[in-house]
Amino acid sequence: MNQTEQVFLSLLRDYVCGQKLKALPTVDWQALYNLAQSHNVTGLVGRILADLPTDHRPPKALAVAFRQGMGQTLMAYEKRMVAVQVMEQTLTDAQIPYLTVKGACTAAAYPDPSLRTCGDTDIVLTPEHQREAVQTLEQRGFAKKVTHDDVVMLTLHGFEFELHTRLESINDGSCALLANPFASEVAYNKSKNIWVLQPVYAVYYTVLHLLHLYLKPEYRGKAIGRDIVASCERLARGEGRGRVWCGVNAKALPVQQFFKARGYRSLGPAESEGGIDRNELIFERML
Repeated sequence: MNQTEQVFLSLLRDYVCGQKLKALPTVDWQALYNLAQSHNVTGLVGRILADLPTDHRPPKALAVAFRQGMGQTLMAYEKRMVAVQVMEQTLTDAQIPYLTVKGACTAAAYPDPSLRTCGDTDIVLTPEHQREAVQTLEQRGFAKKVTHDDVVMLTLHGFEFELHTRLESINDGSCALLANPFASEVAYNKSKNIWVLQPVYAVYYTVLHLLHLYLKPEYRGKAIGRDIVASCERLARGEGRGRVWCGVNAKALPVQQFFKARGYRSLGPAESEGGIDRNELIFERML
């Protein structure tokens, strides 16, 4: 990890933790801007840099670019919230209960939720309510885009909404914990028909999604995956664990070879969840 990447991560960490930025080490401003652009957080980084003393801010041209990114992010947020409000009001009028997850939960942890970018809005409903919700939302102008397994994707004004019928899990333990999304220990009734994950489950669910890691093609072959796996193994050893395991897509032959080369052995197909084939192989390594 180079210095620009370290600065980038520290900026985001301190922001989420509510720590005010006073100064930065010598940084390649253009590289920092490019990094923010590639991760779709230019507006957020621009907001962070705005708190810096004038003599510690980016050069004028890049400062303008960061401010423009912030403005574009805020405009996109306002437009997205219009679509979200239509969804919320439609489901409320129809008295259809639903659970907000993922981005809708993590945004609440941001000092400025309006600067959090996202690709879609995810909600969870029962299978019966999902069918009713799709019909009701289509009547309000939502367009059905994709139906895959237990997920239906709808769009409104260019913004995507994913309607799930279960909380995704990665193993038997998480499957059991998340089996009933509307159980009182998992979620609470925020208002009328809107449910929200309990704080501990919101963190747990976010961590589950972080475990679904992959590398973009342009970053492969640079030992990044090897270092990530080695770090996980060191953490496991430090906690006194005797083994580590992971799930790999059954069709991802290069990834399977990668783990085999690191001493992992295949334990066979992963167990299905709720009757749905996960299409994964489980690999294990003894430490």
